[in-house]
Amino acid sequence: MSYILVIGGSNIDYVAKSSSPLINRDSNIGEVKISNGGVGRNIALNLSLLNNNVSFITGLGKDLLSLSLKKELNSNKIKVLVPKSEYGVGSYVAINDNSGEMSVAICDSSFCDNLTLDKLLIFKKEIESFENIVLDANLNEKLIEDIISSFPKSRYYVDGVSANKVSRFKKVLNKLHLFKSNLIEAQTITNTKLEGKELVKKLLSLGPKIIIITNSSKSTFYGYDNNIVETPATKIDKKEIVNVNGAGDAFFSGFVSSYIKTNNIESSIEFAKKMSYYTLKSGESVNLEIKNILG
Repeated sequence: MSYILVIGGSNIDYVAKSSSPLINRDSNIGEVKISNGGVGRNIALNLSLLNNNVSFITGLGKDLLSLSLKKELNSNKIKVLVPKSEYGVGSYVAINDNSGEMSVAICDSSFCDNLTLDKLLIFKKEIESFENIVLDANLNEKLIEDIISSFPKSRYYVDGVSANKVSRFKKVLNKLHLFKSNLIEAQTITNTKLEGKELVKKLLSLGPKIIIITNSSKSTFYGYDNNIVETPATKIDKKEIVNVNGAGDAFFSGFVSSYIKTNNIESSIEFAKKMSYYTLKSGESVNLEIKNILG
């Protein structure tokens, strides 16, 4: 069994899906679902469902929604560590069109924005014990740099999260084992308009051991050592897509879980694609049946 530490955000997700094509600046008919989410939470839960031993450092409050989220994590055998903070669980609000594609979203990640290394050091011995650490870009830039410099023996796997946040990894790219992002995030952090293999090549030159760039329903490009590969996206009928929220987190989790266990990049990419596929078909940001489907 692999031991993995995740440091990142937990949210309460409010996801709205329109019944018809979205009309901007108008009240659209649809449905709204409330569920647990957050990049860090989604990754931690996926990794646990894939039979990894997971610890998770995140922000939670004492309100009923936070307590429910913690109960969910604990029931899935995730050890939850909560630093002292005046900020509790985050919030994520997404508006999806009638096909399930996200139109716009807003994330309140005040806990991660204001977290500092000194608040994490209460868990210093725990952090030092992990060879593999996952960081998401909801963490603030200084904290990311401080964690990596304070615990240099660990291997770091990071998810770009969004174009607005991915540059928080810019100064530590040469210290990352895995950098995964979508096309826009990769172009943002490199300040280029490169695409495909040239974009992977550029990112590899900046130091990460493994690069993965996804692009929605188009090809995924990945690179390592002197290898740069294009792999087609798994085909899925749009009618099968229930919700895109969490699909990228599932892809990332699938790759990390498989790679740590097998050290095989090619097969781990294929496993990651399956994780994303089955999450797209779920109404939740994490498909809880994934342990029965792929576990």
